[in-house]
Amino acid sequence: MRVYFILTNINGYHEDTYSFGLASIVSVAKKAGHDARVAVIKDRAASRAALHDIESFHPAVVGFTSVSSQFNFVKEMSDAVKKRLPGAVAVCGGTHPTINPECILECKSMDGIFIG
Repeated sequence: MRVYFILTNINGYHEDTYSFGLASIVSVAKKAGHDARVAVIKDRAASRAALHDIESFHPAVVGFTSVSSQFNFVKEMSDAVKKRLPGAVAVCGGTHPTINPECILECKSMDGIFIG
């Protein structure tokens, strides 16, 4: 299965950090034989490039990780992904869904969230 993972850090303060949780999930997915790609999105240009890559890669699942300050960007990206690939499953994990699981109601293009 093709899986595309996205970490947004648009206008973020910690440009030099990476999500160890996401890295672990990507590693497990690859070890299980899935074709996985990762995009770290730091600005709008990177967002457009990731959407282009998603269109050509055609993943079955697009997984986001989000802190609260990035969730609006995640919603935008999820909407854009679903317009391009309506059959793809969009999910989100990370701090924001864990502390605010109702966020799924704010994002109609998100199919599910992971808590914890």
